[in-house]
Amino acid sequence: MDPASDGDIVALLADAVDAITTLGSIDATTADAQVLDQLVAGVEQLRRMTDAAATDAAAIVDARNPFRSQGYMNARTYLKQRAQLSGPEAHRRLQTAHMRDRLPEWSNAARSGTVGVAQSEAMARVTANTHIDAEVLERDAGMLLDDAINAALVDHIRRVVYDSSGTIIELGRRSRLFRGSSRDAVMLLLTTCVWIGCDQPVAWCDADHSLGWKAHGPTVPRNGQPLCNGHQHLKETGFQVYRDNHGHWHIIDPHGNEIT
Repeated sequence: MDPASDGDIVALLADAVDAITTLGSIDATTADAQVLDQLVAGVEQLRRMTDAAATDAAAIVDARNPFRSQGYMNARTYLKQRAQLSGPEAHRRLQTAHMRDRLPEWSNAARSGTVGVAQSEAMARVTANTHIDAEVLERDAGMLLDDAINAALVDHIRRVVYDSSGTIIELGRRSRLFRGSSRDAVMLLLTTCVWIGCDQPVAWCDADHSLGWKAHGPTVPRNGQPLCNGHQHLKETGFQVYRDNHGHWHIIDPHGNEIT
């Protein structure tokens, strides 16, 4: 594809702003469930695609940086000051751009809105781990993407890290808390708390042990799940949470009955 002209870029950006403005003016308070479902899904896809476009723009600034003469000595500084991003958000965009540059399949999925922003962000952190062998990462990138779309990355991310040299995702009994890549892998399991019917987003959850620490449960991704604070306390009263070999979650009450 040939690069767009300056005039085309300005015109296309104006068209996009007009389209989003129109979208924002929709009053869906009386929409039926099916239409509302389409609206929610469609807006989420647009959000993902817009984030991918923002990441593409950040990548171009990072590669070219035509703003040095204006005092922006690197892309991160430019994004923070000119685009008014926080430091962590500027870092996220650039780290995600680097990941997508290495993994074209992830890049295409992001541009089409197929894979979520959070999944791409976590994969970017995994990709940035210098202890993960490049050949292993690139070999399993497609498999990781398939699982990211289905929100079930944990087993494959664990395998990638195990196969690489010197990584520290297998914490075992050396740590009581999930940290770093190990926590990322656990939090990619789901988009909400694992408890059936709970809609608390993973951002409000902790990486919790399936088999508890006191019961000698290891601090490894296969023994973890995202759990909100309320259900962590409930789990401590005798409930069990585990994931079977097919990737399905089960919650067992103190009497041995499964909650469905």
